Amino acid sequence: FTFRNMERHRRDALVAERLTSSPHAVDIYSYCAHSSVYEYSGGGDINEFMWPARGESRVTKREKLVMAYHVAAGIADLHGFDGEGRASVAHTDITPTQLVLIDGA
Repeated sequence: FTFRNMERHRRDALVAERLTSSPHAVDIYSYCAHSSVYEYSGGGDINEFMWPARGESRVTKREKLVMAYHVAAGIADLHGFDGEGRASVAHTDITPTQLVLIDGA
């Protein structure tokens, strides 16, 4: 346990709460110190969808384009949730394993 990590989790939870109006972000239901409860996503992450551990990907070019649009829209929501037209959140990395499929999209 470190206060630095607790503060990082607190900020993440605050941002997640402000993004609940976005159709491109999972909803957060509760938060306490190092634990958060988010909307369930049975679709897995984009990394596994695009590059499955077993077999070949069957993702079409159109599906990739639609997925890229949704990812870009979600990042735009993240950057503009304060409505001021300026980036509200700084992030250090975004990877496909951090992006989950909700209802197949």
